[in-house]
Amino acid sequence: MLAEALALVEADVLADVLALVEADVLAEVLALVEADVLADVLALVDADVLADVLALVEAEVLAEVLALAEADSDADVLCAC
Repeated sequence: MLAEALALVEADVLADVLALVEADVLAEVLALVEADVLADVLALVDADVLADVLALVEAEVLAEVLALAEADSDADVLCAC
């Protein structure tokens, strides 16, 4: 009877310990996977956003440079008259 009781207690305790260890390990694994996935997503988003921002800035700067060059050219034409 005592042996059966100890076996039940040991099995119950072992189940509890394994559940805690599995939960802890699973939490760590999920945290690492989530961190890695989040890093990948942020890298893709950052790269995409950065490319868009640079394209907009380059387009705006180019438009301003062209406008200034055109204005300068127009001024030269007007002054030549």
